[in-house]
Amino acid sequence: MGNARRVVITGSGVVTAAGAGRDAFWQRALEGRSSIGAMESYATDPPGCLVGEVRGVDLTAYFANKRLLKMVGRRALMCVAASVLMMEDAGAAPGTLSADDTGIYLGDYGALEGDPRHLVKALSRSRDEDGRLSMQKLGMSGLRALNPLNLLMNIPNAPTAHVSMQHNVRGLSNTYLTNFTASALAIGEAAEVIRAGRAQQMVVGGVGILNAVSLMEFSAFGLICGGAGEAARAVRPFDADACGFAPAEGAALLLLEELETAQRRGARVRAEITGYGWSFVPSVDDLVPDAEGVAIGRAIDAAMTRARLTPADIDCVVASGLAHPAFDLAEGRAVCRLVERGARPHISAVSPVAGHLQGGMTALQAATASMIIETGAIPPIPNHVQPRPELARLAFVTKEPVRRDVRNVVISALGLGGQAAALVLSACWGNGGGR
Repeated sequence: MGNARRVVITGSGVVTAAGAGRDAFWQRALEGRSSIGAMESYATDPPGCLVGEVRGVDLTAYFANKRLLKMVGRRALMCVAASVLMMEDAGAAPGTLSADDTGIYLGDYGALEGDPRHLVKALSRSRDEDGRLSMQKLGMSGLRALNPLNLLMNIPNAPTAHVSMQHNVRGLSNTYLTNFTASALAIGEAAEVIRAGRAQQMVVGGVGILNAVSLMEFSAFGLICGGAGEAARAVRPFDADACGFAPAEGAALLLLEELETAQRRGARVRAEITGYGWSFVPSVDDLVPDAEGVAIGRAIDAAMTRARLTPADIDCVVASGLAHPAFDLAEGRAVCRLVERGARPHISAVSPVAGHLQGGMTALQAATASMIIETGAIPPIPNHVQPRPELARLAFVTKEPVRRDVRNVVISALGLGGQAAALVLSACWGNGGGR
């Protein structure tokens, strides 16, 4: 990386259907066990929709200013909880971080939070005699159907704001809403901010929520997996019988630090972010990626170039693993091209463990990659029995973890409509890093 400032991960906080804390998630991942089940919070369409739902976690216990709770939505609560767990994991006591030199970049799918019936009621009150939306009626009567606090909950940067207030940091902030690639951009761009000397530390990651409208949207797109009778085995990334994903709620946050800053405070370095790339190839139907995986392949190549690595240097790929045939094929073909150029990576995916966190999925993959580098254990892909014939050459990890020395991990992020991004995480050898 020459004389460029180096960016390392010193802590991660995870709140998912597997529980609160990185250890709860990691144990479930190593065991290849799924936390996916039928939605319990409200009735879904289709009925019994399979999701990764956070249960049994008191999110309010992590929130410092209890007076604000009535105006805080679930996505912000999950982000604050994950941020507290992240700080604990990083050994960053209150006051440790420089308030002005610490920023927050988060990713989110962007779905509305709260009961959509209130919005329907407001719109129905806002139509003129011809049935068209009237802004005058919306302002005079329609908005009265909305709970004003719901508007605060749905401000896109609300989680960023509450994490900032929780930890008294006021550096650069941003919220990315690029569907499933959102937290990849949050992490990659935040790393660039540190490299440019515009911050010493960055809180990064993403969040996913379960929302009636987005569940119907995913169902209409044919992206969601099968019924509750096979909940534990429903999500099958890269398997010949893969049929769709399980949307999930949760948050995964990471603390990024400039290496010398981390060393000065005696932090434990989990991994180094060495590469970041993104790409876009327009989708023919505004949904599934290009069949050859051109976009994700370009993103991976860009990330490896930034990291100054060749395919032969890659030990592991943590894939997005949407478990939808079109997405699996595109992502798998991109990795196949790496193999053709000398790569021999083991391939893992954790989407069946806690569900797909949507805008926060890549952050969960990054937390997973950092644990792989730290422990040398690559978790198995749950429910993967028989790979698609086109992907038979790939070394998928199944049944049990693979244990090996892992120096470089590619994280692939595949979004809707042709968006793609990738990160490279590496073991931080020398300069006080590494395990």
